Amino acid sequence: MNRLFLLLLLCAPLWAVPPVLPAEIPSAASGRYSTPAGECSVVFSRFGSDQVNVDIACPGTYSHSTAFAPGSACPGSPGVAYVFPISGPNPAAGWLAFDALDGANLIVRRGVTSLLLYAGSGTAEYWTRIEALQSPQPYTCGPPPINRRALAGFCRRNPTAALCEG
Repeated sequence: MNRLFLLLLLCAPLWAVPPVLPAEIPSAASGRYSTPAGECSVVFSRFGSDQVNVDIACPGTYSHSTAFAPGSACPGSPGVAYVFPISGPNPAAGWLAFDALDGANLIVRRGVTSLLLYAGSGTAEYWTRIEALQSPQPYTCGPPPINRRALAGFCRRNPTAALCEG
């Protein structure tokens, strides 16, 4: 019994470590960056009304990914991917997690699998912007659009709620 308690006590810090929670990444983050792997370019663009394209070009690699991002959601929004492959012709190139936009610079983690990055692992990198790049389909981040039908039903049941007019 004491061994079990000691084992749980030793493992508890591992369970207590929260995963990295990303910030939303708008298309304004598109640019050429100085990175530990050399110069990389990243372009974020809206693709239709419910998707975002992420194009990544680093030395010896290129990746084009599309993430489901409904309405005004962005990479890093709840339920939207923020980890993307950089494999291109090299499957050993790995994955990148875009964690935050710090002014004009990106906070990124590099890892060998997407699962490790979603779990909060990976090597942290600070990408310094060299030049801003224009997104072919710019977007901003914001709250998802309101479902008017659901809101109407909610307001009938809760007429004094803050979202309801009158």
